[in-house]
Amino acid sequence: MLLLGGRCSDRYGRRPVLLTGLGFFVTGLVLAGLAPTPWLLLTGRALQGVGAALAVPTSFAIISATRSAAERNRMFAAVAGGLGAAGGISMR
Repeated sequence: MLLLGGRCSDRYGRRPVLLTGLGFFVTGLVLAGLAPTPWLLLTGRALQGVGAALAVPTSFAIISATRSAAERNRMFAAVAGGLGAAGGISMR
């Protein structure tokens, strides 16, 4: 899905794909958070996955296209750290 997200951002533009990915992610977040049944929970989680697959490669493309080398390295480190923290990985 990440490859598809990167391909979509190349084809349709970075900004629309990023906003679409964020929209899918937030919709899935709300749906999963308010889900009274397991199938709605799974549907919400699937929407979150699709949204993240669209948003992550697009955000990396935007960072690499708009920042200098020093800024880009710091921003990639911050994004990777945030993704690691969100994924439950602890750094020792």
